[in-house]
Amino acid sequence: MQSLTQLGKWNLTEKDKEFTRCLLDEWYSGSTLSSVLQQWEEHNNKYLPSEKVPLNILCYNVEGWGTRYLEVVDLVYKIDASISVLTEVGELWNKFTIPNFNMFHQKGTNRSGGVCVSVGKHLRATQIQLEIENTVIVDVFNLSDPIRIIGIYWPQGQERNLDDLSPYITQETIITGDFNASLEEWNSTASDKRGKILKEWIEKNNLTYIPSSSHSSKRSKRNIDLTFSSIDGINAETMFFGTSDHWPIVMTCENIGFEIRNFFPFVRWHIFEGMLALLQDFWIKEQSITSVDEWYNTYTRFLAALRNRVTVWKKKEKYRPSLPPLIIDKLKKLRRIRNKYYTERKSGCQNEETRVLLRVINREVRQEIAIHKSSCWQSFLSSIRDKSDRPEKAFWSQVSRVYKSRSLPFSKLNSGQSVISDKKEIVDTLFSYYENQFKKTEIKKDDPNDMKIEEEHRVLLNELSISEETVEPTSAFEIAKFIKKAETKKVIRFRSNIELHD
Repeated sequence: MQSLTQLGKWNLTEKDKEFTRCLLDEWYSGSTLSSVLQQWEEHNNKYLPSEKVPLNILCYNVEGWGTRYLEVVDLVYKIDASISVLTEVGELWNKFTIPNFNMFHQKGTNRSGGVCVSVGKHLRATQIQLEIENTVIVDVFNLSDPIRIIGIYWPQGQERNLDDLSPYITQETIITGDFNASLEEWNSTASDKRGKILKEWIEKNNLTYIPSSSHSSKRSKRNIDLTFSSIDGINAETMFFGTSDHWPIVMTCENIGFEIRNFFPFVRWHIFEGMLALLQDFWIKEQSITSVDEWYNTYTRFLAALRNRVTVWKKKEKYRPSLPPLIIDKLKKLRRIRNKYYTERKSGCQNEETRVLLRVINREVRQEIAIHKSSCWQSFLSSIRDKSDRPEKAFWSQVSRVYKSRSLPFSKLNSGQSVISDKKEIVDTLFSYYENQFKKTEIKKDDPNDMKIEEEHRVLLNELSISEETVEPTSAFEIAKFIKKAETKKVIRFRSNIELHD
């Protein structure tokens, strides 16, 4: 009963009040505390519809990771690749990472060699340890069927025994990379010795060649970036993109994919806070009758269960952050450095290098965000100019939707006694309030201070009336300006006990 009385004093909507009453009914109707918490924990465990997305895999000879990093990130997010096999990454493979991806690397036979396999963090991946240069083996899970990715870079001067890889081939294996091997039936103009050896090996291991739409080498018409698999339903397409001497290849696995749910959680924190306030007395009493460890474990479980209970799932087509992944990644880095800097300063061991690094990255992030906003605006203007016969009309119609003015900057007003939602009543209340604020002050004859001020005012008026000097009209602005010039950075006290500070 006390909870309902307290609930009525809060400025909640009727819908929120009804939901809070429902939570209180569940709380008080439960037979035990554990049963209530279990009911709240299982509230959102119902089935949410999902959509199966085919798995996209990128194979790209980057010819140096340090110089191709930005274009690889752009390509990965453009084609929605969940896995990337990058060959000839060089020694700078660990200087840059793809945001929201885990990187697995194996060194090469020279400074420019090496292979990286990057897997999106929405998938789980485990690297198989082996001592074969220019070869990375990764098992990928959280798919409709787990698969094994084998990334290979086979330069011209490296001697390789393909039979060393045979024990690692499973029923769901994809082998891709730069083999520097050509075969006429694999979309090359001629066949070489390495291509024939490779063909014999894949046939022996029951693998199938996945044809791409064009040759991968820019220097010749050889198709040397190859893909083999034991999985059906894989299509490959050559992308005419990038500055490397190889064209990237994108593979789409129609039979292998992962599920995404177009539902995102929305926590009603105001109700969460209200329930904590309503049930505060209960938990204080529990603290006095149970041990500290038991109370702590139960209370943390209660917080998690309550959060789950006040969470609703809302459907969205696709979550897309307002900033690109590169800037989001840099913002995360900035946050880590800022936390490190303030922790060091609080402990008294401030590091000058950390402070300078924080300033530099903060400046870079601001500049990149400004550039991104400018490019978005230019793209918006270009799309209007290209798609509309009357761009000036289309421009203002689009902008008016963004900057549409409202009659009031707020929809409700708390008058102290009630919450007003009617617009006319809000306007009348505000008018009455400010009208009373600016009324002429009444002089109280029984107040000695008011009478003293009134007497001083009469004396001043009499002196001005008999004075032969002319008084020029002025304003408060001119008076304040004169005072600032006469007394710079000083406090001037008037007889009325008013202080003006410069």
